Amino acid sequence: MGAAYLERALEALIESRFRPLAADEHARIFSGRGGGSLGTFAAKIDMAYAMKLLAPIARDDLKLVNHLRNTFAHSLHKVSFSNPTIEADCKALKVREVAEAATGMLKPLAGAKDRFCWTVHTLYGGLIVALEDSRSGKFDTGPRALHDKNN
Repeated sequence: MGAAYLERALEALIESRFRPLAADEHARIFSGRGGGSLGTFAAKIDMAYAMKLLAPIARDDLKLVNHLRNTFAHSLHKVSFSNPTIEADCKALKVREVAEAATGMLKPLAGAKDRFCWTVHTLYGGLIVALEDSRSGKFDTGPRALHDKNN
């Protein structure tokens, strides 16, 4: 469910940089069922990165979150956070290292599920801050790991 929140926040952030869209125009672009060009989470991640709304580390973590969501949703076998492949994917999430390096105050996480949840929560918060900044005309503020400072 956390990935769905990330996808919706990313969609809102991308749309905040567009001209106002009518409902049918929005649907043609963002509808997954209607084959919109930004109808998938992966497409939204790629577009946000291309628009310089995401730094590489945020893009990479969002892609991993999307991959993990798809693994849980479409696997024909029981999948859990204790699966070695899932654990390895969660260990590859990097936003936490950026936050830890910036603050030096993070406590160790219990495992893959905690790391995944922490990452989703942090990315979501960063996307909401970026969305509010975009709506107010401040385009280069927010968490360091989220924004691409190399404009």
